[in-house]
Amino acid sequence: MRYLLIWSLQNVYACVFASDSLLKGAEELGIRKPLRHRYGGGITEFVYAERHRFSGIEQPKYFLTSQERQTIVRHTLFKLRSDGTDTIENFTFDFGQPIIPYLLANAIIKQILPLHDIQEIYYLRSNWIHSNFPKQPLDAICSYFGVKIAMYFAYMSHYTYALSVPGTMGFLCWALSDICQLVDDVCFIAFSLLNFVWPVLYLEHWKRRSATYAYRWGTIDVKDEQLMQPRPLFHGELHLNPITREMEFFYPTWKRIMFRCLVTFPMMTLSLCIVILVTWLNLEFQASFEFEMPQRPFTLNVNNVWPIINSYLPKILLALSVVVCGEIYKRLAYWLNNKGRLCLTASVSV
Repeated sequence: MRYLLIWSLQNVYACVFASDSLLKGAEELGIRKPLRHRYGGGITEFVYAERHRFSGIEQPKYFLTSQERQTIVRHTLFKLRSDGTDTIENFTFDFGQPIIPYLLANAIIKQILPLHDIQEIYYLRSNWIHSNFPKQPLDAICSYFGVKIAMYFAYMSHYTYALSVPGTMGFLCWALSDICQLVDDVCFIAFSLLNFVWPVLYLEHWKRRSATYAYRWGTIDVKDEQLMQPRPLFHGELHLNPITREMEFFYPTWKRIMFRCLVTFPMMTLSLCIVILVTWLNLEFQASFEFEMPQRPFTLNVNNVWPIINSYLPKILLALSVVVCGEIYKRLAYWLNNKGRLCLTASVSV
């Protein structure tokens, strides 16, 4: 499995991972794989030390799907952490700080992407994209693009087929309309009841179908996605979490509150005042020009051309002020976000 790292200096690097490294990464991520029948069958989280219990392990190339290999490699790259002595492109890392996300956030690495599998691309193109009315190869889509993409196309297919019920009923009601008042009333009542009952039945059927797909693709009880890495620009001190017994980045709450009270709120208030002031000046400027506009019928001469031209100046200034203020506020928002050092999740295993 190869991943490309594109640096800002037009350099491209390829990372190649061995099969054992991928299997160990599968255990770390808790990827679920099928057991052999003599060990009970079913799907359970992969364990590297008990890999002989899993079906298909004798062919490591096909044991993990393309999407699973991509996920493992990406997770391995993004969990690389500094020991406090690393320096890249004049950037110095703190101890325990993730390297790759920080380089991405500072545009040292422009992009990280996996290489495509040409054979699987050709298979999907011939059996899915270029086929006429094909049955969607959902398992192949899941194997290559991942569960989320496959679940999206599964839902769209299920939803499209389900729409045939109200669509057919609506066509029949339209075809039988204007026959007589009794038929119109019956069709109206029947179509109204269908629109009331059909969404409930459709949602219940999709719950069952999605649960089937989730079990088949090993995500029926996947780990919570909120247990993710913190933002690359988050800074803090490493402390031992008494609950998880793991080292976590910690930023004091009182510092967050002080920053919000002394920096964030005053900057937001100042920005709001500037918006009100700029809007009021533009309105006053426009009102003054409209007052000078000639009230008599328009005749093209030197005396009334300039007032008419000047009447557009407030509108131009308003548009320019919106663009300029928007750019300033965007930069200010980025600065506040980075300086605030807020973190969505702080659980980090080091």
